[in-house]
Amino acid sequence: MPDISSAYNWTANNNHNVRLFARATIVSGRHVTENSPQMSQWLNRVSIAANSTDMVLQTRPMSGANWSAVNPAVSITQAQLLAFVNFINQNSYDDQAHRGVLTNATWRGFYNVAPRALVYVDHAGAPAGPPGPLPDTVPCYDCWLVHTLDNISIDHQRPIGGNPYEAICKVFRALGLTRGTVQGPKGAHFQAIHMAAVGGVASVSTAKADKYTLNTRGEIYYSLFFHRNMLQELAIACMNHIINLRPLCNGCNTPNRNTSHYP
Repeated sequence: MPDISSAYNWTANNNHNVRLFARATIVSGRHVTENSPQMSQWLNRVSIAANSTDMVLQTRPMSGANWSAVNPAVSITQAQLLAFVNFINQNSYDDQAHRGVLTNATWRGFYNVAPRALVYVDHAGAPAGPPGPLPDTVPCYDCWLVHTLDNISIDHQRPIGGNPYEAICKVFRALGLTRGTVQGPKGAHFQAIHMAAVGGVASVSTAKADKYTLNTRGEIYYSLFFHRNMLQELAIACMNHIINLRPLCNGCNTPNRNTSHYP
């Protein structure tokens, strides 16, 4: 599976000089960063002070002016970054192996995977017992019909082949790292458990644009991965993360079911 640990490892050395990198973000499902490649022209940046591991978002009103922390001040600690990296790495899968989510304990718990007694009949149509132990089953998250795991498909809610920034925002939103709030039970479930550990903050906005726009804390995380040339790894990890994967039966998981909000 994609591994984003090197982004954390880069910040983990306490004995380094000041590190600076341009702010990058997602706004309404679109990647945005500083227009100029020249550091002297930046108006927003992330700073890690010498002998520190805290990432601080800074700004200035114009080129040449003094840098200061954004108001209100926002930073991400090494412990929060580690919690973020672990949450992504431990719950993501490769593009061709996302059915591995069927063995993920957190995903199984949320989607009510459990052994269940199913109705069987013999060739004559008479009731028959199961051919062995009760099989693991899961309800389709659309029609709610219960299926064995072999007969369930895994749906990407933000679709493969669509806008990859939407999948990033979906995972970030469940961690309190977007301007928009979670609206479904899965996002609320994960936000209640993991948001505090990564330094996220709850939002109340339900506007679609805000759901796909990072807040300042989300910008710090995203800027780090942009600076480390790891946006592709981050996008793959979020696309195949338990937050973006749900069980659907073959009848409900139709082609083009999910479309990008921001093509």
